[in-house]
Amino acid sequence: YQRRVRGIRVIMEPAIHGLSSKARCLTAVAGEHEKNRFLVGTFSAKEKDGNEIQLLEVNVVENDIELMHIFPHAASVWSLETSPFDPNLFFSCYVSVNERKSSMRASLWRMKESFNDSSLEEVVELKGHAGSVKKVLWNKTIESSVCSFDNSSIKTWKLAEGTAAELTNIPLGDVRKLTSATLDPHFDDQVATTVDESVIVWDIKSNKYNLFQFLHYVSC
Repeated sequence: YQRRVRGIRVIMEPAIHGLSSKARCLTAVAGEHEKNRFLVGTFSAKEKDGNEIQLLEVNVVENDIELMHIFPHAASVWSLETSPFDPNLFFSCYVSVNERKSSMRASLWRMKESFNDSSLEEVVELKGHAGSVKKVLWNKTIESSVCSFDNSSIKTWKLAEGTAAELTNIPLGDVRKLTSATLDPHFDDQVATTVDESVIVWDIKSNKYNLFQFLHYVSC
């Protein structure tokens, strides 16, 4: 990529960081406002190999990626969502295997960063989904508000003192596959989801939605 140094355009080599295993998710630490930090979660199907969350810091001046901490995470990580208010808090969606059945669960974690202890403390698990939890989204203006998704519902939660109280449960109806979701950056009560070949925008307060269907694909 290119950047300007004292008015001179300089072509920079990409900074590269190697992982111990494959990764499915990478996210910025939204609550960190002074440093360029990211979380990456590994995905290993073999339980004996273990998985981990790596905390990375990018030095733009030196064009370098520094590994700050490695946090063991027993299950394969599918999705990460960091708190916009606290740089040490994040949600992970991960694979849980119980009695030969696998499902996706979601937990809130607190990172412990010290020379003697680089571990994760599970603050609370979001329990109550009938299916696998695909994604958790953190409200950008209300610290205690998050929402989570599976293939059949959207749930909103209120976080407080290591607990998560379910506030609303919105059935998605005849949905075959929910693949992603994101909150509207301007309206806290609206969330957009991709379902099959459609984009559905939900109003969480009124439980109403707008459906946008894509009938044609454009190849780039």
